[in-house]
Amino acid sequence: MATAITDEQIASICRGEVDSASGKASGELAHERAEALDYYNGEPYGDEVEGRSQVVTREVMETIEWIMPSLARIFTDVDNMVRFEPVNGDDVEQAKIETEVVNHVYWKQNKGFYNTYAFLKDALLSKTGILKIYWDDSVKETKERYENLDDVQLGSLQNDSNIEREIIEFEELENGLMNVTFRCKTLTGKVQIEPVAPEEFGIARNARSPYVSDSNFCYHRAYKSFSELVQMGYDPDVIRTLPFDEDVETQEEIARRNTTDEREPYEYISEESMRMYWITECYVNIDRDGDDVAELLRVVLAGGHYTASSSRLLSIDEVDHMPFATVSPIPMPHKFFGMSLADLTMDLQRIKSVLTRQMLDNTYLANNSRTLVNDTHVNLDDLLTSRPGGVVRFKGEGSPQQYVTPIPHNALPPQAYQLMEYLDEVQKNRTGVGNNTAGLDSNSLAKVNTGVAMLAYDQQRMKIELIARIIAEIGFKDVFRIIHRLLNQHQDREMMINITGKFIPVNPAEWRTRENTTVAVGMGTVSRERRMVAIEGIIQKQQQVAEAGGMGTIVQPHQMYQSLSDMVDSLGLEPSAYFTDPRTIPPKPPQPNIEAEIQLATARALKTDADSKMLQVRVTAEKNAAEAALKMREQALKTQETQMKLEIENKKLQLESLQRETDMDTKVASLEMKVSEADAKKELKELELQFKGFENNRDREIELLKTQINALTKIYTEDLKQEKGEESPDLQAYVRNLEAENQRLREQGNTNES
Repeated sequence: MATAITDEQIASICRGEVDSASGKASGELAHERAEALDYYNGEPYGDEVEGRSQVVTREVMETIEWIMPSLARIFTDVDNMVRFEPVNGDDVEQAKIETEVVNHVYWKQNKGFYNTYAFLKDALLSKTGILKIYWDDSVKETKERYENLDDVQLGSLQNDSNIEREIIEFEELENGLMNVTFRCKTLTGKVQIEPVAPEEFGIARNARSPYVSDSNFCYHRAYKSFSELVQMGYDPDVIRTLPFDEDVETQEEIARRNTTDEREPYEYISEESMRMYWITECYVNIDRDGDDVAELLRVVLAGGHYTASSSRLLSIDEVDHMPFATVSPIPMPHKFFGMSLADLTMDLQRIKSVLTRQMLDNTYLANNSRTLVNDTHVNLDDLLTSRPGGVVRFKGEGSPQQYVTPIPHNALPPQAYQLMEYLDEVQKNRTGVGNNTAGLDSNSLAKVNTGVAMLAYDQQRMKIELIARIIAEIGFKDVFRIIHRLLNQHQDREMMINITGKFIPVNPAEWRTRENTTVAVGMGTVSRERRMVAIEGIIQKQQQVAEAGGMGTIVQPHQMYQSLSDMVDSLGLEPSAYFTDPRTIPPKPPQPNIEAEIQLATARALKTDADSKMLQVRVTAEKNAAEAALKMREQALKTQETQMKLEIENKKLQLESLQRETDMDTKVASLEMKVSEADAKKELKELELQFKGFENNRDREIELLKTQINALTKIYTEDLKQEKGEESPDLQAYVRNLEAENQRLREQGNTNES
């Protein structure tokens, strides 16, 4: 087993790797990139002669700027530049969601267009485009002041889980409110994407792949302010001991600052928080713990510029990936750094600049030819002043030709113009940029998509397509894979993402690791129209198949929807606003068994008919019994009424007899007769009261019996309606209601009788 190494040994190894790395600021590669920047900016070559043409042609700039619009449109004219592929049938929707989220992070949460533009521009001009993708969890400190706060508001601010607030100023007012100033610390916690200047990046000299992850070492060296280092978590006392006065610029920095003001020496500000420090972030695979397996370490060194020998170790952390995505437009096999378009055109620019200067010098000479002159007879001041209509004075008796003779001028040979045309042809063959690609906007690049056959374009345009494919496959795939990994590892809160017009919560911590990706780059206007024509042809074929009976076998409904969705998407519209995916519609309930339903309905009808007939029999019997009881009761009541009337008549006759006897012999009337008469009147009055009560009870009893009979009659009528198919209420429930009503009437009658 190997021996563990110390942190200082690791720092020493990193210093050595930085000093020997490929792409370092003082290396030959940096000189080539600085030269490319000078050519792009049209800087003088240094061999100019005073009084001669000093023009510099701009083939490098023209080539790059000619291709940039096409590449920018290819990579920005699409919603999802990179798609994650599902691993099985159940993973389709989840893969779509993850694709939407990762593209949202790249385009919306970061400066998506600028990062893309810088990535492409650095690749075309400086050999390699570099994007750094990392999780930013630095703490941002700010101050907030609030006035007229009450206790509830103050407590709400202090309990905010997203921001840590510390009171640094407090003032209590007379009205009980408060003025408070907080020092706020905010955790950013997001994926950060930023372009890296080529001179700030270096990689192990033995790197043999265009992918950073295949190398054992790389570094990123950049300026960081005192305040930024504190926010990154470093001890302020340690930062104060670092050197900050290294006023050294690389060749590339000088070439990039091509204006006079930017080239002036920079005076460091004495204010501590604004001091700038060189920070070198190294990523190295090394066996730190001696277990014979190398770990990937992030080693941060401070100080040093051209050389890292004087840098100091700040921190060492173990990480799981290198946070860089890189690409060269023209990769070289078995090398990390490829070639740029500037490398293809710098020699042509140099030659064309020389030819153009010679052509201009020849034109100047033709317009201002040299002259042989006899200076004793000609005024040289007049001759040297060349202006339209100018006068040249001379002395002598002969003609002017005797004193002034133009020197013959050799015209520019036609081969010079042919050479310029030849150089234009060479440039076109090398880069795909030339006169016959001037119509690039009207014949834009087709969509570059894995598995789709490329159309037969001309050789020049295919070169631009190849550059787009290389940048997509090597560069942007790594960008989106790293974003996916960072979200999966660090995003511990749900994100609200707009997916097809709906905001849904997404938790990246639950994602699976994905490596299968498909690059999908954008299309130009004509390419979109060509795609529309192709989709219309597909829809017509699908309709023909459907009309021939192939719907559900050869063509499925969701395939028809996909064609319509692609057409609407090509127009830049949202497909869900116009069509509904049949796969999202819940399945229809199963169709009922018609025969079984008929049999069940027949059985229910037979049962209902039997129940109805039984009810009719019962109702008829109850009705007949009620009618017979009514007749018998009426007969009994009539007999009782007759008897009571006879008793009343007898009492009246008896009373009249007693009154006559009293009237006939009033004098001899005895007390007994008076008593008898009083008793007879009393009995008569009682009989009359009993008769009146009898009549009332009789009427109520008869009314009760009639009500029962009417109810039974109604039940019988409803039952007949049901037999005829007419709608009727539930007979059983109706009978129960009637029986309850009859019981209530009986109880009421019994109460009245008592």
